[in-house]
Amino acid sequence: MLVRRATDADTAAIQALYDHHKNSPEVLGLTFIASDWPLYLSAPHVSLLVAENRGHVQGFLLGFDLVNWAYVEILVVSKEARSQGAGSALLEAFEHSGGDRWVAVELCLDPDDRSLANWLDRRGYKKPDLVEWRVKLTPQWAATHHPPVDLTGTNPSASSGLGRA
Repeated sequence: MLVRRATDADTAAIQALYDHHKNSPEVLGLTFIASDWPLYLSAPHVSLLVAENRGHVQGFLLGFDLVNWAYVEILVVSKEARSQGAGSALLEAFEHSGGDRWVAVELCLDPDDRSLANWLDRRGYKKPDLVEWRVKLTPQWAATHHPPVDLTGTNPSASSGLGRA
């Protein structure tokens, strides 16, 4: 499985994957059309990654670099490629792309999708109180006892503006 930045040649496959999964929990509520994907290819602070196997796009991830943290907008893997490491490879590549700048990586998910929630929990993502997203501290902050981001909704320093709850 090869993970790489998407190119113009990948946009039709990305749209096809999106169209096939647009009514599933991982993309419900998001609307993308074919003309959207090329805009993300050269946009600063945007990562559009594809997982490719034998020349075929098996999945994609659209994420945003927000200086000291990152957000995954959408992660889709074809049904045929699930449980073969494509989603993990995409998420791991995105997590590493921030280097030491990112304090955390955040993503939203459908509260009813327990299999996705369990998969994210196994990857080290945590669920803050009262919301259905997962956050994972990057390695340089995971080892500290005082990360500058509130993962629980109970960190008094969160109101200081140093982190994102």
